[in-house]
Amino acid sequence: LRFGEPESWLDVGTGHARFPETARELFPYTAFDGTDLTARVERARGLGRVEEAHVGPLTHPRIRARLAGRYDVVSVLHHLEHTTDPRAELHAALDAVRPGGHLLVETLDPGCLFAALFGRWWLPHDQPRRLHLLPPRNLRAVLEERGCVI
Repeated sequence: LRFGEPESWLDVGTGHARFPETARELFPYTAFDGTDLTARVERARGLGRVEEAHVGPLTHPRIRARLAGRYDVVSVLHHLEHTTDPRAELHAALDAVRPGGHLLVETLDPGCLFAALFGRWWLPHDQPRRLHLLPPRNLRAVLEERGCVI
């Protein structure tokens, strides 16, 4: 592995923790934790998919303080577009990363053809699922403001 096996990994917006469950196949010695707005993360802990489950937004002061500087890797996979304040979510995720750690972000690019097409033809009941589509240049700016190497 290019960076070695991480000791600790936080998956933000993990839901049922299917990503940590699958990632454990590649990183068997990594401790995976998860946050989610729902109790799904607690069920995932009960199934052994994550070691620690945190219910609520990563930006909540109690959760943010408890997780500060604890993780070698923090993954934010298709989560930012579902939040009311993606920049605050990014800052909270960066606060959870240890010095020298890694932030893994996967999000939709609102400028791509797929997003443009579906943005035009979204059904009314589907629109709130993607509250904010952060353009890559804005994402990059937030990360560079915090001193991240991309």
